[in-house]
Amino acid sequence: MPLQKAPVGFEYVAAPIKATGKDLISLASVVQTAVLQEDGSETEPLNLLAITDGARTIRHRLFSIFGSTVVLILDWYHFLLMACKRTHCFKPRQVALNTRTTCANC
Repeated sequence: MPLQKAPVGFEYVAAPIKATGKDLISLASVVQTAVLQEDGSETEPLNLLAITDGARTIRHRLFSIFGSTVVLILDWYHFLLMACKRTHCFKPRQVALNTRTTCANC
């Protein structure tokens, strides 16, 4: 999980695992410790923001670590896929000479 460092940059935080694949320490504990080390001296509440692909597992993990204080934003590609499913076009396509993705029927 990437963690933003002050004033700039990111650090990748991961839980150590045994050879059997089981966590030695939970990811939640590792992330909470890293956040406290980085921002523990802050007197103001932290603004927590996660840009995700909407996976339920990621959402549940973030809420288990930070509670309801984290704001989740769906990345633009997965947001478009969700919009296509809701409008029943189901056919996102890449537009030639453009990095934007659009719906085939939109």
